[in-house]
Amino acid sequence: MTLPASGSDQPWEGNLWCTPGTKTYVFFNMGEMIPPPYQWRDYKGALHQARDQVKDHLMNNQDGSIPDKGYWSTQPAGTNIKISVINAKGQLTYGILGSALTGLSQFIDVGYNHDRNPIVFQVNDGAWGEVGIGYVGMVDPTDASCTYSQGGGKRWDCADVIAGKVIE
Repeated sequence: MTLPASGSDQPWEGNLWCTPGTKTYVFFNMGEMIPPPYQWRDYKGALHQARDQVKDHLMNNQDGSIPDKGYWSTQPAGTNIKISVINAKGQLTYGILGSALTGLSQFIDVGYNHDRNPIVFQVNDGAWGEVGIGYVGMVDPTDASCTYSQGGGKRWDCADVIAGKVIE
């Protein structure tokens, strides 16, 4: 099999971000929203709030595993963004989740200049490899549906990511 430039075994994952000081790395790809999103959106603010929620959890609790096949989800205040991650293999902890969200936040801070496209990502840890898959999706304020890509008259639902149906 020929791997994409990111090195992921998933051909749709075209980017890689390693969170400095951790063993966590995230393969990811941006969806597209054509036409552009319905109204104001803030991927940067949403990821920063999500990262801070996990940090707060860790300050008040011991690190622990997110239940196997369970998922962590948030829709940060003041955004039309939903972020969810599923514990795909049983090893996703709040610490790894926090590192992954920190890495995505860093990417948004330094390399993401259009702030209009959702993200689908795979969470990896140096000890276990792939531990989770998730999305940063756009929530339609009219019907609360979540989309990770939309264009050419097609719409891909965020629930497909968690169900493992993500195809380029």
